[in-house]
Amino acid sequence: NGLGSWIWASNTLDGQSCHFWNTIEIPDSSSVTNARLVLTVDNEFTLYLDGRELAHGAEWRELFVYNLGRLLTPGKHVLAVNGVNSTGFAGMLFGLRVDLADGRKVEVISDKSWKIVPNEISGWEKRTEALDDWPSAAIMAPLGGLPWWVQPVNVNVMPALQPIKVFFWQTGWFQV
Repeated sequence: NGLGSWIWASNTLDGQSCHFWNTIEIPDSSSVTNARLVLTVDNEFTLYLDGRELAHGAEWRELFVYNLGRLLTPGKHVLAVNGVNSTGFAGMLFGLRVDLADGRKVEVISDKSWKIVPNEISGWEKRTEALDDWPSAAIMAPLGGLPWWVQPVNVNVMPALQPIKVFFWQTGWFQV
């Protein structure tokens, strides 16, 4: 299914905001043919790619599926999710599979490779390197583990995300 485990910070609090940070490297020699990101957070989330806000979701019983194929180019990319726990249990479930033209695959799932960014850090969603004091995410439960679902109530396939077009009159040199 391409999903990892339910992850969160080691301490769970009501009204808590948890900043998840990770990276993915697309090899320079390959092009992306498909990139499918699947995500949910108990209770709500904001998804970022390279600092760009891409999406929101607020129903942890459902999965949200995004096509990032047109947004991922060769090089390093920053994945960031701001998760918010209203009350009770908290967790993020994440899976990204990138298919490359040469047949290879690059995957990122919700596991201990994710870093938890302290809330006082600004610009965290576009930082290209993690700081040493950022702790790793804690595994709250495996996929299908209590208190979360074995199967989602719904799978929401979202419209394909497009690159931002910058017209020549919007560039810095034109503005000058």
